[in-house]
Amino acid sequence: MEKKEQKPVLILRQSKKQALIESIINVCSGMVIAFSVFQFILAPLLGIPVTMGENVIITSVLTVVSILRGFMWRRLFDYIHYKQSLRRLR
Repeated sequence: MEKKEQKPVLILRQSKKQALIESIINVCSGMVIAFSVFQFILAPLLGIPVTMGENVIITSVLTVVSILRGFMWRRLFDYIHYKQSLRRLR
């Protein structure tokens, strides 16, 4: 029986810096949208008295949490993808 020749698999990994930059851009764009929707639509609609400054603080804290969460998930999935690619090479 003839063995099939396996083609080499190119393993592309995103650097930590690239993952962090992507996460920051993604989340900051979401921050602007979330801030605007809450300040100008949800708060008035629900009768929630919130100042612009309070909204900035709340949105900023949630944004930092979201950046960290996105960075950690991306690194986890990158690691899983890397391990799977290594197994295919064996």
